[in-house]
Amino acid sequence: MKLHRFLVFSLLFSCSNFLSAQIFDDFSDGNFDQNPAWQGDVANFMVNASNELQLNATVAGTSSLAVQGSIPASVN
Repeated sequence: MKLHRFLVFSLLFSCSNFLSAQIFDDFSDGNFDQNPAWQGDVANFMVNASNELQLNATVAGTSSLAVQGSIPASVN
């Protein structure tokens, strides 16, 4: 069983070098409402001093953000 888990982990790890995200935002511009424009519960989030997206909700609950991306028709 341990060998099986190791093989699965090794396969996933080795494939990760070939995968790329459709959306990249490092929040270095200090915001998330422009370029790209994230939508959702924007009042519950902030970009902190380390340029990281951070939850900043004042009450417990559910908060979400989404951004439109383009998914290629095929991968070459």
